[in-house]
Amino acid sequence: MTFVIEPANPQGADALRLLREAAIDARALYPELFAPDSPWPTNPPFSPRGVYVVVYLANRPVGCGTLRELDAQTAEVRRVYVHCEYRRRRHRPQQTG
Repeated sequence: MTFVIEPANPQGADALRLLREAAIDARALYPELFAPDSPWPTNPPFSPRGVYVVVYLANRPVGCGTLRELDAQTAEVRRVYVHCEYRRRRHRPQQTG
């Protein structure tokens, strides 16, 4: 089975679903870092030179990540998440376009 990486709206349903899953994982792994009433994270809107991607496997969103521009020559990799069922499985990306 192959996966597809597609640009996505960081505030779209798939991106927010994956962000929530990532937050649930983080809270389970590091409960000392999160107050019980702390708000759930949100994704900011697109930045002019940033990119947000969602990874799909069999049309199911299973991962995400973003590149956020820091300056004209530097970007930061952020919000990288892969659903626990799909980690360390060595899938190959499907060519698109």
